[in-house]
Amino acid sequence: MPRERPPLKVTEDPKFHAFRDAIGAMNGVHVHANVKNIPTAKQEGFRNSSGRLTQNVLVRCGFDSTYQYVLAGWKGSATNPCVENDARKRGFLLPRGKYYLCDSGYFNSVTALTPYPDVPYDLQETSIPHNKEELFNLRHAALRHEVDRTFRLTRQKFKILWKPEFPEFKKQAYLVIALTGLWNFIQAHEGAENDAQVFAEDLDHDQDDQPPVKPIVGCEPSQFGEAMDKRRDVIAAELWEQYHRTSAVVSRNKRKIGE
Repeated sequence: MPRERPPLKVTEDPKFHAFRDAIGAMNGVHVHANVKNIPTAKQEGFRNSSGRLTQNVLVRCGFDSTYQYVLAGWKGSATNPCVENDARKRGFLLPRGKYYLCDSGYFNSVTALTPYPDVPYDLQETSIPHNKEELFNLRHAALRHEVDRTFRLTRQKFKILWKPEFPEFKKQAYLVIALTGLWNFIQAHEGAENDAQVFAEDLDHDQDDQPPVKPIVGCEPSQFGEAMDKRRDVIAAELWEQYHRTSAVVSRNKRKIGE
């Protein structure tokens, strides 16, 4: 089970305090699938929305660049909520009241908090939000991108994750789990900063096989979605209040300097 205490990135930076119950980020990441030993009639199920043959791997990462949970082996055509539902059936538990940040490819649920729909998401940190929904999405994106960064760094360190020489599919799920576990071991003994520096240039030219977020089909929304919608509004209101308090302090300090 993931740790219950708030991660340092949330507790140390006031602009993220409203996300104090978020223990990480969750997403489906796509890894090359070697389907040569799978009957031709079943191979198309591995083709994702970008047209590539992949497996959809559910990844849950902490804000410390480590993996908390990995479920590998689903076909690339599977939607993220369906893979998440499978993880729940397998008994993945969260501390009461905690959740993961997810993109719009998920439903709001007891374990997932998504951004506001039809509101700009990937805003620049220097952008000026016009309302609490835009501010929520801005802060949400800044934290959620940690899962993308962690897996991209992992792919750069273990290039077999996306090269055609990947083993036959029966072994692929085990290899993904083994390598993400090895990544955690490396971070515990060496830290993530060295990897971030070593692979910074490679990330700019990474062969990104991740398909675009597509409409959710084939899975029903969670019964807890409405409750999480309300919780999102509460978090957004807290973020908006903190944003205005900080802006007021900055304005006063500027006036004092000008006097």
